[in-house]
Amino acid sequence: MSETPYSYNLNELLAGVDSWQGDPLHLAIIAGEGTLPLQAVKDAKRQGYIVHVFVIGGNWREMARYKPFADVVEAYHLGQLRRMMNEFRSYHIKYVCFAGKVNKWLLFTQLNLDSLALRLLQKMPRKNDDAVMHYIIEGLAYLGMETLPQVKFMQDLFQPEGILAEGHRLTDDDWLGICFGFDTAKAMASLDVGQTVVVNETMVIAIEAIEGTDECLKRAGKLQRKQGGIVAKVAKPFQDDRFDVPAVGLRTLKTMRDNGLNILVTEAGSTLFLDAFEQMKAYAERHGMTLLSVTEAGLQLWRERLAQRQTKIQAAPSFQPIEKALCEEGSAHAH
Repeated sequence: MSETPYSYNLNELLAGVDSWQGDPLHLAIIAGEGTLPLQAVKDAKRQGYIVHVFVIGGNWREMARYKPFADVVEAYHLGQLRRMMNEFRSYHIKYVCFAGKVNKWLLFTQLNLDSLALRLLQKMPRKNDDAVMHYIIEGLAYLGMETLPQVKFMQDLFQPEGILAEGHRLTDDDWLGICFGFDTAKAMASLDVGQTVVVNETMVIAIEAIEGTDECLKRAGKLQRKQGGIVAKVAKPFQDDRFDVPAVGLRTLKTMRDNGLNILVTEAGSTLFLDAFEQMKAYAERHGMTLLSVTEAGLQLWRERLAQRQTKIQAAPSFQPIEKALCEEGSAHAH
């Protein structure tokens, strides 16, 4: 096996776990939080798979929503890896798809880890999200399973570049904040910290970490007393489409509204829209919120304007108020 930055001794880690020859019709969907897993289940059934849903941390209500569509539905705690592998073998699982958010904090709150999960945690030199997922995917491959891209079952959930909903007319200041928020989110995503940031103009208010997007938005609302703000959600620079593809939905918009945030910036072609797009658009416009899908190239003009504005401020004499420099810039644009 070729070495990767995440490679480890699979013989040692998976000692006592037998590999198997799976049936290519059998697909396991590891279902986390949100509506994404159900979308994946429905699409997988349309594509002809026999679908086994493994609900992480699931209760009977969560399991019930899958039963009309899936062939098998079972619930697991995050630490029951050996039990899950035994089930995969008994069902002849060949393919695996991860769908929905699996909160890593469950590792700290659900301490019923089996020997395989404990061994995995002890052997991992890095425990950031990407590393954990790559360890698991490598282990699955070692046992004979292939992890499929999430997007195989949800291509129609992406949106193209453009203003998707305009609850209020965007100003130049809005666009500069959008640019700043997008670039800041990209920087954080490249460090595998999180994929969402909240900014107000060109000030960072909150950065998503282990707590997840909704809690990040709530923290931003509390910190600035719901005084507006821009939410930017992006893909990692080298996004692995087998897991953690960025996603937004009606719940995102509702949490934003509850916390005084009125602009949502997503990355075109890389962010999944979990609910019916027309429904999300109507909600945004009804509540004065603006929804955008952007690309790095498409924001370049605004990056240049931001750089020009910063240059003008830095070049202004010390006795000249910053406001005057900005007014002169606005006057020059008018002519």
